[in-house]
Amino acid sequence: MRLAYVATSQIPSRFANTIQVLNMCHAFSTIGWDVTLFVPGRPYRDIKSIFDNYSLPETFSIKWIMIPNIFGRFRGILMSIAVQSSLHTWIKQSDELSVVYTRIPWLGLVFPYKNIFFESHYLPDDQKSLKCQAIIKAVKTSIAHGATKAIFAISEGLLQRWRAVGIQCVHLLHDATNLEMFKTLSKSDARCSLSLPLDRTIVVYAGQLSPSHGSDVILEVAYHLPEILFILVGGLEKDITRIRKIITSRNISNVILIGHIPHKEVPPYLVAADLLIAPYSSRWQYASVASPLKLFEYMAAGRPIIASNIPAVSRIIEHGQTGILVPPDDPNALARAIKMLLANPQTCYLIASAARQKSLNYSWVTRAKTATEIILSYF
Repeated sequence: MRLAYVATSQIPSRFANTIQVLNMCHAFSTIGWDVTLFVPGRPYRDIKSIFDNYSLPETFSIKWIMIPNIFGRFRGILMSIAVQSSLHTWIKQSDELSVVYTRIPWLGLVFPYKNIFFESHYLPDDQKSLKCQAIIKAVKTSIAHGATKAIFAISEGLLQRWRAVGIQCVHLLHDATNLEMFKTLSKSDARCSLSLPLDRTIVVYAGQLSPSHGSDVILEVAYHLPEILFILVGGLEKDITRIRKIITSRNISNVILIGHIPHKEVPPYLVAADLLIAPYSSRWQYASVASPLKLFEYMAAGRPIIASNIPAVSRIIEHGQTGILVPPDDPNALARAIKMLLANPQTCYLIASAARQKSLNYSWVTRAKTATEIILSYF
């Protein structure tokens, strides 16, 4: 079996979509697919370092497709057009079952191939907007013409949106995590390896540092809880610069900005934490439809989680069971939850253990097996 994964992800990048795409390609290859990943950009010279930075063996091939360096709404359309020639060549190379798997809604509209499966990560809230209508029409037309066979939705909210517009060939497929990255780490070993203090209470956040991801809320909480060390991992330079200015202007001394690091270096920071936080804003555009990768990594790290009570989170983290959910955009609520957990070690242990156990159901290989079963059911 052969699988062409067509994505718009920059490789390497600072975004979670690259983590997701690379891990799924590896997982598909692990269970028997011959995988080729098609991505935009110039060929990367040191391919080995790409796999190494994401803690993956080199089990699939990568082919770069040159398109203009445009972000936003036209990127997927340009990639769909530019990749056609390469896909035609790829299809003709073998008589085996060949499937095209993509996160681009436009591909099935412009590429007349009968075995396309679309993994959906977003559909705008406003279904009357031109963008939303264009995406829906493209996917419906592709399905009607027999090109796209099915949709994979990464969350219940997204699945419901697709079914609400009359598409029934949609299947739920939550995101996942690389469980192997968390197997051999202990809190003390992680702290020693990172030169972090063994005697401080540490709260860790990993991911983007935009206000929509709760960075301003974290800084407000850190200001009022100076006895706790807050470590922020990741972020774009513009957000790191903005946060540094706030830290300086408010004289906040208990926040460490790690910045962007290779994905393989993130797990030690999560394991080194006493608490992990994900204070998404209610204004985050994916608040109702996302399946945040960080939540699955947080659960695999086996540390207590505090996160915003928004649909994208509450469908994964169960309040009081696998984490604590707090109102979004509320620093006081987040601070109270932090203090409550720190004062209740038994509660911390129980919810962290439950989260770790739940994470075992969300490996990339399990996800790829589920997708494969659904794909093969259409043949």
